[in-house]
Amino acid sequence: MRHTRPDIFSRSKHRPETQDDQHARMQFRTLVDADNAPGLEFLQGTACFEPGDGESLHRHQIGETAYVMSGHGIVTLDGEQNVVGPGDMVFAPAGSVHGWRAGEEPLELLYSFPVSRFEDVEYLFED
Repeated sequence: MRHTRPDIFSRSKHRPETQDDQHARMQFRTLVDADNAPGLEFLQGTACFEPGDGESLHRHQIGETAYVMSGHGIVTLDGEQNVVGPGDMVFAPAGSVHGWRAGEEPLELLYSFPVSRFEDVEYLFED
């Protein structure tokens, strides 16, 4: 069944998950995917990095977009470091190597992938 009616997906309804390992130190939460909107063919969620935290260089077999909602940091895209801040949109095409590092304040992103569920996103870390 496809989700065909308008809806609101409140951030408060979705419990954040924490990743704290050799690849990333962050909190993330999936906001909308096929689990809460059957038939949806993309997902969106938020990621938050505390000051100095980040995500190691990695790639996916699919593209990713990330919109910087708040904070400043550095995104590395195929070896080039770029300073990002609120209002910036980052596109990492399929196969491109990318990673994040928050600056002196928390960095919060809204990310999107063209898959139905987060578990369909494969992370291929460089280290």
